[in-house]
Amino acid sequence: KEKKNTTIEYWNSTGKWRKKYYSEIKKRDWTTLSDIEQMEYELDCAEYFTIKMFLESKEVFRVLDIGCGVGRQLLDLASLFPGIHFDGIDIAPLQIELLDCEIKSRCLKNIKAIAMNAADIAELNVQYDMIISCNNSLGCFSEEERSNCLKSMCKVLSTDGIFVIGNFERFDIADKCYTEWGMSLFSIDYSNRVVDLGPYKSTWLSSDMLERELYTYGLNHFYRYAAGLGSVCAFQKRGSYNEKIL
Repeated sequence: KEKKNTTIEYWNSTGKWRKKYYSEIKKRDWTTLSDIEQMEYELDCAEYFTIKMFLESKEVFRVLDIGCGVGRQLLDLASLFPGIHFDGIDIAPLQIELLDCEIKSRCLKNIKAIAMNAADIAELNVQYDMIISCNNSLGCFSEEERSNCLKSMCKVLSTDGIFVIGNFERFDIADKCYTEWGMSLFSIDYSNRVVDLGPYKSTWLSSDMLERELYTYGLNHFYRYAAGLGSVCAFQKRGSYNEKIL
């Protein structure tokens, strides 16, 4: 419980910084961005346009954003697709408050921001046509949290539903990234591609590792677009999977 509270306190404390950081990267001239900022911006754009592509090409009514934070992708998507309902969840209440303020400022009626643990999303009792997780949010969970999240996610993802994930893969420059972001590294586990940052650990899986992991949860990989710090991958839920491990 103490560890969990420390983690929540950390994510709460970074909310305003994250809102400012992502907003400024989008506004600044490309030539003024550092190499790391350019790679993060490239992945950010790839996430947005990949999700937009699927929303335009498939029949989607409800979308869940796991680890939505301050709404980095969610706000613009909801503005663009007023006929689709978006739920955003995050463990940090203060980030959800910031998102709520922006939702009201933009007069958006199709977003609901919810402070909750990703392992508990089955309690929403809603079926989603698409679930997204951007900016390596899933990589910020512990191994147990990640497993519980994926199990719960498969309960609320509709049959043949799509899961889109933005994944950090450039583990070779992870230390450089965190230095630029002003974050101290406690240790680096090169075998498992995990960076210990103190308040939480960040896992940077290769696309092959991610594909193998999600397959065990009944998700088939069918799309990958490499960009910047990693890639955007899409998986589809296997229809017969529902009762296998849940």
